[in-house]
Amino acid sequence: MNPYVARALGAIGAVLGIVAIWVDFAPGGATYWDLPESGHAIGIAMLVLGILAGAGIVFASLTQMRALDQLWLLPGLVLGGIALFAPLTALGAGHIGDLQTGGWLGVVSCGLFVAAGIVNVLLAMRQAATPVPVATTAAPATAALSIPTGQPESKPAPEASGPVAGWYPDPKGEARLRYWDGKDWTENTAA
Repeated sequence: MNPYVARALGAIGAVLGIVAIWVDFAPGGATYWDLPESGHAIGIAMLVLGILAGAGIVFASLTQMRALDQLWLLPGLVLGGIALFAPLTALGAGHIGDLQTGGWLGVVSCGLFVAAGIVNVLLAMRQAATPVPVATTAAPATAALSIPTGQPESKPAPEASGPVAGWYPDPKGEARLRYWDGKDWTENTAA
């Protein structure tokens, strides 16, 4: 499973949610765009949320930033929730049989956004379960680098349990090199 599955579900949900704005959801030609109580406010809000969700999906796809998948989901779920208003009202009044195409488009839109959210959660859980390599401050595993000092180099006999004392790449990342005394890292560094 990849993020494109969630994005495809969200894109279809956004398109259906936007289409539902102008399609009758109840007998008599009632649409989300022309609700008597709110005028065009609900329709405009749904349109803006659908555009935000769609733009977020496109931006997440172009940038490949997984964190953006959580952002476009929010306006999509709000759009789906608003679109569920008419079907839930009809269900509560016992008139679910009177629900027309716009209402069912809203139900499907909301369902697709919920499915996209579930896919996003599953992807995040799988990503969190993947082990990430961690930098270690253990003893160096490579041979010591030689630093010219003008004096003959003298190295102690190597120990059977670890690398010999010497200059190695700094595991702390504070300098280019750090001195390993054969047992521990010292505070001596070289640029």
